[in-house]
Amino acid sequence: MNTLKKLSNSNTQAMGFKFFLPIALVFISYWIMGCTFSKENTLKKDGNSEFKYGYELENGLKQDLIYEIINSSRIPEIKMSIDVRLKQRVSQEALELIARNLFLENEGPSYDHVFITYYLPDMVVGSGAWSTSHFNPTLEINILGLTVEEEQVHQKRKYKTEERCIGKWVDEALPAIVTICHENDGLRMDWKLTRGNGAIIKMEVIENTVGGQVRFQEKKNNINGEYYVIDSQDNLNLYDNDGFIRKAPSFQ
Repeated sequence: MNTLKKLSNSNTQAMGFKFFLPIALVFISYWIMGCTFSKENTLKKDGNSEFKYGYELENGLKQDLIYEIINSSRIPEIKMSIDVRLKQRVSQEALELIARNLFLENEGPSYDHVFITYYLPDMVVGSGAWSTSHFNPTLEINILGLTVEEEQVHQKRKYKTEERCIGKWVDEALPAIVTICHENDGLRMDWKLTRGNGAIIKMEVIENTVGGQVRFQEKKNNINGEYYVIDSQDNLNLYDNDGFIRKAPSFQ
């Protein structure tokens, strides 16, 4: 389905202000949110650094924020882009803490624009992100996939036909909960949207085996050759005639 288918003194003073302001905003935000913040840095086997931040809110809630920088690129003074792998979903408040720390630790104030993109453990870089936090120049956070709150709601929800379902997944690109279920004498694939009016996109699918691989594809109007494959980790992978598109992790 196509619907499912990126140097004068005055200048010196300005640069000083540009550098000072984000730092001040970070400490103000920490004070407002009542956080205590600590950092650990460990080197992973692949040579990348994994960062762990621990913070505590006024309500006593504690959370470890674990992430690693997996890609970065820079155009001096103009733009910096950073790809980040998160250990798990985090709240928008926690995402802001990570974003501001990444901004400062990577000389963000010296760039006009800083683009930070976040991926969850099972997500493929370049095939849709879970969230972004861009400084344009002020911070703008956008959670594209399932939020922590939405995840909790849908983990508790039982679908009426679940006992006859092959599997259930979360498609972060929409975001939606995806199911493939037996219906009468056939198979139906549903996308339950997690935002807006919670609409359900329904598609009748057929099951084929190609080269020993079980594929699910739309029964009608499959002009782009799209098909879905469940891998050995129970993830649902979407392909078309040009190859892999994105992965939807199993959702329990």
